[in-house]
Amino acid sequence: MLAFSYSAPPVLHLVFGVVRHELVGNTTDAFRQTWHLPVGENRLTYREFVTLASDVFNRDGKYTLIPKLALTAAGLSSSQARELRELLPRCEHDNRFDSAKFTTRFPTFKITTYREGLNIIG
Repeated sequence: MLAFSYSAPPVLHLVFGVVRHELVGNTTDAFRQTWHLPVGENRLTYREFVTLASDVFNRDGKYTLIPKLALTAAGLSSSQARELRELLPRCEHDNRFDSAKFTTRFPTFKITTYREGLNIIG
């Protein structure tokens, strides 16, 4: 079975990516460096993220885990299933984002929590 046990990715890449771009893009000592989108310390699992999102959007938070074999079989006739299967190795390990560099350089930047981000979307 495919189980997501690692931290959910940061929310609002597009919305706050623009803010981050403006901030980093207008800071001369930030040029020619890699900057990670700042993330909060409350790192949720996918299960916790689904529960939070279902609460915020007032929806049923039920989901189904699809066995890898079933996804592989579906990939024989579906390019979308094949693409999903190709992404599975990325979901087998913890995916932690380290924003210490960003928060050290821009200490007054307010990091949006998952709940705040979902409320903005909703």
